[in-house]
Amino acid sequence: MGHAYTESEIDFVAVYIVPEDTWYILPVREALERQVLLFRPTGYPNADPYAYYREAWHLLREPDGLTFG
Repeated sequence: MGHAYTESEIDFVAVYIVPEDTWYILPVREALERQVLLFRPTGYPNADPYAYYREAWHLLREPDGLTFG
């Protein structure tokens, strides 16, 4: 049986959406205490709540205030 990671153990969650061939790089705070993450395909009529994190590789290079360790 696995264990749940804590916020202090990870900084980001990387999600790959196969049909879209797209990556989302989410700060762990966006995924905490959620059982479901909803990603919407390109062209979907409603806004993608995680659109800012689509292909957001810059977050891995620029900590922008995240505390590490």
